[in-house]
Amino acid sequence: MIGPEQVAAGVMAAFNRSLARVRLDGGLHYGRVPESAAAPYGRLGVVMSRHTRLSNRYLRMFDIRVEIWGDTGPIDLGPPRASIEAAVLALKVPEAIKVVDVKPADTDLQVIGEVRNAKDVCLLSLGWQALIEGN
Repeated sequence: MIGPEQVAAGVMAAFNRSLARVRLDGGLHYGRVPESAAAPYGRLGVVMSRHTRLSNRYLRMFDIRVEIWGDTGPIDLGPPRASIEAAVLALKVPEAIKVVDVKPADTDLQVIGEVRNAKDVCLLSLGWQALIEGN
């Protein structure tokens, strides 16, 4: 069955194929961010929010959140934001029958995992919901 780890792996793969990888110096991290990560960096959170069983398959809704963190105040987040949005909207999950829909959404998801440095600040938080069909 498809779970948050498979969806996170799909987001990470899309991120690594995109310009976001170049525009976010410290990379995107699922879980703990290493102290060696440059700023700004991204943190990824994924949680399953709904599960519907159909006869021989299922639909699962996942909440996805990407936070951009850094050690300074305002910076131009336009290019990394656009690249991250494009990467998430191009989500593919190999284990899925298909990714039915990905849309921007305001989710209550809290990204779990330690930041690189306790003094870092969240510069931007983006959310989506992904509907995925599996068997």
